[in-house]
Amino acid sequence: MKINANFRMKILSFLNRSAINRYFLIFLSIFFTLANLTHGFIGSFSRYGADDYCTAGKLGALGFWNAQAFWYNNWTGRYSFTFFVSIFELFNPLITSVLPYIFIICLYISIYVFLITIFKKILLEKTALFSVLLTSISVFMILFTVPDIRQNLFWMTGSTTYFLPIIMIFLLLSFLINHYNRGQKNKVSNLFIYLGVFLFTFILSGFSEVLSVIQVLIFGLVMVFISFSKKRIELNFSLLVALLGSISGLIVMVIAPGNSVR
Repeated sequence: MKINANFRMKILSFLNRSAINRYFLIFLSIFFTLANLTHGFIGSFSRYGADDYCTAGKLGALGFWNAQAFWYNNWTGRYSFTFFVSIFELFNPLITSVLPYIFIICLYISIYVFLITIFKKILLEKTALFSVLLTSISVFMILFTVPDIRQNLFWMTGSTTYFLPIIMIFLLLSFLINHYNRGQKNKVSNLFIYLGVFLFTFILSGFSEVLSVIQVLIFGLVMVFISFSKKRIELNFSLLVALLGSISGLIVMVIAPGNSVR
C-alpha cells in the first residue's frame, strides 16, 4: 500500500522534533532498565550455595585476614576474589538477595561514567540522555549474553568472580581515558594518581588468571602502539603503571601455593 507523500512528510517531521526524540530515548531507556531490573528481582531469591558455605565457614572460624591466608595457601591465588567474597560474607547471609541489584546498579554507573568520559573527549555536548540509553542497552546486552546468568549474577561466588570485575574495568578505563595526555604540575598529585592506578589494576588483576592475562596483553599492546606511533611515553605514564600493576597481580596469583594444592 502506497503512503501519501504529504502524509509521509508529516510523519517524518513529527519524528524529527527534538521533544519527540527525547521522549523516545526516555521510553527506550525505561524499557531496557525495567528489563534489566527483572534480573535483579529474580536474583532476590538467591541464597548461599556451593562454595559460599566453605568460604563463609572459614571466615567464621579463622577471621578475615587468616581466611585470606588460608585460601591463598590452600585453594587459589585469586586474592581479590577471596577478599571481596569475605567482605560480603561479613554481612547477613541474606546479602545474596540484594547483591544482584547492587551489581546491576553499579554496572549502570560504571558504564555511564565511561560513555560520558568518551563523549567529552570527542567534544560532544548534551549527551546525558543518550548515554543513559546506551548504558541501559549495554547492561541489557551484558546480562543477555553472559554464559550462565545463574552463576554469573545470582550466585555470590560467581558474581564476585565475573561480574564485579566488569564494573571495575569500566571505571578504570574511564579514569585512564580522562587522564590521557593530561600533565599534572604537582608531583605529589602525580604520585597519588600513579599509586591509585597501580593498586586498582593490581586488585582487578586478582579476580582471575584469564582477566589478569587479558589486562597484561591490552596494556602491553597499547604501550607498543604508542611506541610505534612515536608518542611521548612520559605523558602516558599511567598506562605503564597500569601494565606494571597487572603484571604484579598475575605474578602473585601464579606463585600462590594454593594452585598446586588445588
